[in-house]
Parts: sequence; C-alpha cells; structure tokens
Amino acid sequence: TLSKPLRILNKGLGAVLLCVVTSTTWAQPAPVPPASSVCEPGEDWPRTLECLREKTGFIDIALQDSLRQLHEKLPTELRESLQTQQDDWEQRRDTDCTPTDRPASDSNALAYAMLCRSKMALQRNKLLQSLLDASEPPPASADLNCPQEQAMSLPCLQKRQAIIENSMHGIYRSLLLRLPELQAQKLYTEQSSWQEDREAACQRIAGTHEPADQAVCHFVMAMERVKVFREVWSPLAKKNQTKRQP
Repeated sequence: TLSKPLRILNKGLGAVLLCVVTSTTWAQPAPVPPASSVCEPGEDWPRTLECLREKTGFIDIALQDSLRQLHEKLPTELRESLQTQQDDWEQRRDTDCTPTDRPASDSNALAYAMLCRSKMALQRNKLLQSLLDASEPPPASADLNCPQEQAMSLPCLQKRQAIIENSMHGIYRSLLLRLPELQAQKLYTEQSSWQEDREAACQRIAGTHEPADQAVCHFVMAMERVKVFREVWSPLAKKNQTKRQP
C-alpha cells in the first residue's frame, strides 16, 4: 500500500486534476481517465500504479498544451527563453523525482516518482497559465491622461488601471521567462500571493460598492508592484541573461 505521505500527496493531486486538464488538442488521443480522480491504495497494486501513470499522463498533456499555446503567443525573442527554462525544469524534475535510495523497480519508488512528477508538472502548468494570462492584448490607448473635467470619472480611472495592469503583466512575463527556472517559480508564487493580498486590501479600503475607489486602489498597488519588479527582480533577470551569453 501507499505510505501515508504518498496518500496525502495523491489526494491533493486528485483534487485539482480535472481543473488542470481543460483541453487536449494533440494529434495523439488522450489517455483514458482513471475511474476515480484519486487512486485509492489497495490490494490491487498494479492497478494503483496504472491509475497513477494515467494521471501523470493527463497532467503532462495539460502542461504540453500550455507550452504550445504560450509558444504561439510569445514574440520570437522570448520563445528561446521559454525553451531554455523548460529544459532546465525538466532536468530538475528528473533529478528530484528519481529516488536514490531504492531501485527503480521498487513499487513505492515508482509511485513516488509518478506523484512527484505530477506535483511538479501541476506547479509548472500554473506558472505557464499565469504567462498566458499576462499575454492578453494591451488596451487600445496607452495614454494615461484624460480631459481634466473627466480625471476622476470612473471610465478614466478604469482606463488608467487597465493600462498599468497591462504594463505590469508585460514586465512580469518578461521577467518570468528571463529568470532561472527556480527563481521564476519563486516569482510566480510571490505574484500569486500579491494578487490575493491586493484583492483583500482593496476590498477593505473601498468595499464592494465603490468601483472608483477599487480602481484607484488597484492602480496604486500595481504601480508599487512595478517598482518591485524593476528594483528587485529585474537585476536578477539581467544577471541570468549575462550568464547565458556566450
């Protein structure tokens, strides 16, 4: 049977599996889904391993589909960075998910390897999805100014918010692709946490019925976030790019 840590990890993966695999546009057919989103340990150990293998295959398909979509959206100069980072991630995955204290044929070692690969692929897919979200087209106008008499109107405030949001997303996307793979994962985690904190903070400040205050709050916090990108993360990205130059 699966050890307790493996059972906990497996249930966590099962809870999000169906949310991750949203499209499979590959030429090859997708694997048949497991009977349950969670592979329950039992006496039928071969079936348990097969179920884990199927789940791993599903998550890998979702990851490859995200890569394909992102590759189509990225400008040419960023595609090479994406491939380099993906290669680094795959190398780390293969290293981290290969048990060194047991033979590869050991059943628990096989289960650990598949669960580890699934967990890492889920994390990587979320990062790539955040890049896809940051690749939306910019607003029609990049001019932050409005006529003086409309400066504090809701449409003007929302336009300014949309412009700075797009700028923030563009910087985030560029940084995420130019950072080393592990640092990119840290930035993604930090950005996700920041987004949640911003929503909570602006909710407390403005409430649900003050859209103008919400727009101002989002705008100000996005400006502060851009400053963090430029002062903290941009030097790390530049350092990594310098290292990679021949």
